Amino acid sequence: MAMTKSEDNAELLIMQAQVLTNWVAFDGMTYGMKYGQKIGELYAKALKLEPENPRAAFCKAEWDMGSAKYFGKDTAPYCKDIEASIELFDTFKPETEFHPNWGKERADQVAESCKE
Repeated sequence: MAMTKSEDNAELLIMQAQVLTNWVAFDGMTYGMKYGQKIGELYAKALKLEPENPRAAFCKAEWDMGSAKYFGKDTAPYCKDIEASIELFDTFKPETEFHPNWGKERADQVAESCKE
């Protein structure tokens, strides 16, 4: 319903991608091919709409990192994107107390895994 009222809302795009990611995590064989490209597109659109949105930057980087890991590719290039998203989290100010302000703790965890 919210997407019909505000289809160019980066936060809603991020949440839609997160829901689809849950399906892929639940059953990658069934939902990976179905939703994988759509998830990437949603994060890319959110990032295009709001390039300074730390959740858009982080979630896209984490998705890309997970995809690389799944296909046996090097994940190191995405660590730079994770670090860049942390910088965005450090300077991000939500418009109001009701606007989303989540994600930094997870970004820090992923950044730590890059150092291992």
